[in-house]
Amino acid sequence: MAAKGVPDNSHKPKRLRTNTNWQEHAACLNADPRIFFDTKRFADALLICRECPVQKPCGQLGRNVEGVWGGRVHQ
Repeated sequence: MAAKGVPDNSHKPKRLRTNTNWQEHAACLNADPRIFFDTKRFADALLICRECPVQKPCGQLGRNVEGVWGGRVHQ
């Protein structure tokens, strides 16, 4: 129950907050995205990831998608 004068929004679905600002700092920002999904080019992708400051959120993003995410190969 909401406090007096405060709307009761408990019936509304909660929106997931998605902060994607970290992507602006990704080392792969200007790289060809195909290298992250082509098994023959994973070594090139991993070289880019090696120095990337945002590996952790990237790895979370791709945990269910095949390819190179956050400096790791997901298959």
